[in-house]
Amino acid sequence: MLLPTGRLLTKMSRNAFSGRYGYFRTKWRAVTEGRILFREASALLAFLRRSGCTFHRCADLYRQPVSRGISYRYDVHVRDIPGCRSFVEFHRKEGIPATFFFFWDYSPLERKHFQEYKELRKLIVGSSEVGHHDSPVDAFLIANRFRGNRREYATWADSEGAVRWLTRLAEDPVELARFNDSVLTEFIARVRQAQVHFGPISLIAGHGGELGQVLRKKLPKMNPAAAKIAQNLRARHWLTPNRLAAAGLEACVDRNNYAPQGWFEASDDGGLMTKMARVLGRRLEQTTAVQLLLHPYTWAGGKRDAELSELLNSGTALSSAAALAT
Repeated sequence: MLLPTGRLLTKMSRNAFSGRYGYFRTKWRAVTEGRILFREASALLAFLRRSGCTFHRCADLYRQPVSRGISYRYDVHVRDIPGCRSFVEFHRKEGIPATFFFFWDYSPLERKHFQEYKELRKLIVGSSEVGHHDSPVDAFLIANRFRGNRREYATWADSEGAVRWLTRLAEDPVELARFNDSVLTEFIARVRQAQVHFGPISLIAGHGGELGQVLRKKLPKMNPAAAKIAQNLRARHWLTPNRLAAAGLEACVDRNNYAPQGWFEASDDGGLMTKMARVLGRRLEQTTAVQLLLHPYTWAGGKRDAELSELLNSGTALSSAAALAT
């Protein structure tokens, strides 16, 4: 039996298996830190307004990027739900559009909170919209190869067994095509269910997924053909225009080979608010369109390396491009 490495256990505790604890912890902290969340969100919005930005839905800005156009993208995992309620209220009060991408049908953990996603959907009105958040390949493997057991899947993804599987796919184009067709069939069904439950959905945001995350450092040592397959199975690359069209979706709002020119992203990923402020400042100096990729948990319970309000007031977001080369 394969045992998870210490590195993988740490990653799993941050992601899948901190889901329940993270959710309840965030639910409590979303109340106690509500003022902080609104303070930080207000500071960001005030900075963007002072910078002459305009605000758009993700679909509109992706379709037609405009100089200093801003779109708010929220990836909503289970642990993000409590903080997301506060962001929905914030956008409603400010009259600023946002797109909330629901990560609701990835594994049994997310499905247990389906009713909370339904209740959250009722709060999203006006110019804001809902999108689908997914990693089709990971979701397919979890459901079909590991019977919904995300822990077993994560252990396998970090093993030599996953590398051998990718090598076999690289050596057998027919098997690879068959696998992709199976993933696509289930993905189309999942998107249609999302549209039934949450109303019209035209956008998807790719989820990193266990396979892509744990293999990232292994890619340089892998067989080049297998490494290319691993890259192409990541959601942001797997979601090609043809597959999106088959599912009735307009676009995948990730930075990939299909993203429009003049459109970039600034993210709070990992709680690295300093990096987010600097990237945002650089993009605004270059007068490009910017999609803000935000995770409510980061703002309502998660760790942050700094408070965004302090960074913006200190001028960190206006640092020169030379200081941003990271």
